[in-house]
Amino acid sequence: MLLPASAVFFSGCCYGVESDILGLPTFSIYANPVETNRIPVQLIEAGMETLFFLFLHSYKGNRLYAYLAFYSIGRFLLEFWRGDPQRGIWILSISQWISIDIWFFLVLRFIQNYHHAK
Repeated sequence: MLLPASAVFFSGCCYGVESDILGLPTFSIYANPVETNRIPVQLIEAGMETLFFLFLHSYKGNRLYAYLAFYSIGRFLLEFWRGDPQRGIWILSISQWISIDIWFFLVLRFIQNYHHAK
């Protein structure tokens, strides 16, 4: 996930929302050719994936469930900064709904494992 997120950033698509924070990358998009500072969501996601890798490298538990838990939280939060509301259902994006579904699955698995261990 690190390389695709970085590649999307450098290919020049999928910019984040506009921001007044200095030092952010400046982009112009097709619909609005004026260059503005935008939150580099792809680079944040690449950094997030790097942190997940470093954490999971030494993690002794179920790495798949830990990755799903961390990634779904990170993706849910990053979707607010992507700046493309046309991809959503109601107020949340499709990716946010998938993140919620993953959390329901993980909670159900946790409950199931807890009761099975008794």
